[in-house]
Amino acid sequence: MSDNKYWEDDEDDDTTTPPTETDLIKQLRKKAKADARLIAELNEKLGATVKSQNENLVKSILEQKGVNTKAAKLILKDLEEVNADSVNGWLNENSDLFVASKSSGDGDQASTDENLSELGRQNAAAEGALNPGEYNEIIAKMRTLAEGPASDLVDYINSFK
Repeated sequence: MSDNKYWEDDEDDDTTTPPTETDLIKQLRKKAKADARLIAELNEKLGATVKSQNENLVKSILEQKGVNTKAAKLILKDLEEVNADSVNGWLNENSDLFVASKSSGDGDQASTDENLSELGRQNAAAEGALNPGEYNEIIAKMRTLAEGPASDLVDYINSFK
């Protein structure tokens, strides 16, 4: 009786054949396909991350400038490389499309003063203006006075001066 142990039998078994060249090539091709899939997946994730970062950067710059963040779609389509300088340059080039608050307050202050003075002129004109009811009342009085003596009409007209 032999006291052969089963693991010793495995070591003595030389029936395994070394892989052939075609087997190695198949394994390498399989590995290359797996690597290509992994690379494609990582590139897709990287692209999504870069796109998200660019969108966030553009939106934050637009919010700082007071521009509607929907403009980010146009900016991202136009710019190849997105950074703060390129976004600011795009906004300056296309300022006629979007109203962005300028960093210099001098021009804004002048236009604000102009607007305020124009509003003041409009309010002054509106204060002295007649509403339609008053206008109709004056016309009716003038017709009544026109039927009477002319001196009453002249006195009435002079009362408005």
